[in-house]
Amino acid sequence: YAGSVEQGEQPIASGGTGEGGFVNFEQLLPGQYTVCEGEIEGWLPTIGLCQIVTVVSEQETSVTFGNVRGGRILVEKVTDPTGASDAFSFLLSKGETSVNFSLTDSGAPFDSGLLFPGAYSLAESAAEGWTLTDVTCVSAHEEDVVSELPNPVTINLQAGQLVWCTFTNTQDAPPTETATPEPTPSE
Repeated sequence: YAGSVEQGEQPIASGGTGEGGFVNFEQLLPGQYTVCEGEIEGWLPTIGLCQIVTVVSEQETSVTFGNVRGGRILVEKVTDPTGASDAFSFLLSKGETSVNFSLTDSGAPFDSGLLFPGAYSLAESAAEGWTLTDVTCVSAHEEDVVSELPNPVTINLQAGQLVWCTFTNTQDAPPTETATPEPTPSE
């Protein structure tokens, strides 16, 4: 990982971690510094990217950064008949955090972006005139089925995992009209 030491707004040193995961900034004068870790694609910080540290004369000071490989959830909408332009509403949540989104059969899949590992709930709202007939979530790398048809789906996202979910809806048959019998005239 690449990082830098700043005093005020000016970077005064930079470096990258070696095999042991450490970087040393030597010959710093006593004072307060901001140590920042650069972002690395595919990884999420478990604490802030910048931390303030006070360097005291003839003393070693350390700062610890943490990272976890992010996972992603992709959601695709399929309709029967294909190509329906109806929008279907979804909710992806983890604890108190949630995101609402809509998909159509002909639209691009939803991409969650990088997410922290953990249990996520993915639900499709009921859509008038449609029945949810299939839900399949597959781990793209291991090709393991994560879950099938419950709505909401629980996804236990692992570090670095890509989960692809497909929600299929079938259009309900239009209601048939029944003829009302005409009353028979009485004599």
